[in-house]
Amino acid sequence: SALCKLAAKPGNRLGEAVARLGFARGLNTRRDLGAAGIEQAWQSGKQVLLADCGERGELARLRGRALDNFALDHGDPMHRTALAGRFGLTAPAPEQRFDLILATDWADYCGTTELARRVEQAATRLAPAGRLLLSAFVPGHLGWGWQAVCMGRDLHCHDEDSLADLAENAGLTINQFRDGSGSLIWAELHKDGAANPAKGEA
Repeated sequence: SALCKLAAKPGNRLGEAVARLGFARGLNTRRDLGAAGIEQAWQSGKQVLLADCGERGELARLRGRALDNFALDHGDPMHRTALAGRFGLTAPAPEQRFDLILATDWADYCGTTELARRVEQAATRLAPAGRLLLSAFVPGHLGWGWQAVCMGRDLHCHDEDSLADLAENAGLTINQFRDGSGSLIWAELHKDGAANPAKGEA
């Protein structure tokens, strides 16, 4: 739309105002926490699966490094091809199990039923003490309408109670908190025995 094009122009006050909205800061939080989590896992030699994510800059810190312990499962052919070419990522083997599964975009595009299915499937791919990292925008956040109009995204939102139910049904324990903007929930679902991170850490 004309409004979106106007906001996208450098120095435009509308664009600057949008960037200050909670959901924009929430997206940055999602990227930064995801990046920190996978960098920590890489340093520890953990097996990592990027599930329908990675194109937002989460791997920037690891550019040029060997990512032999990483796998990619991305449903978007364009992003899958780009990430595979840039970082040498390959699809996971059916029997492969992971210490960390990063799936920070799932909740945006999945209603409760589909998200529950994905979480239950991910639980079967976790190694003992493995972790699944999710993030979700809370219902009613200010950026929902903006995303729908300008980016063509009909986002799903989830609250802490619904995420807790998903974790319980999948046999996982959950730790979750809201970011500083109050618009984004960061959730770690883990098998018993996984270390619990401090609030604000991935």
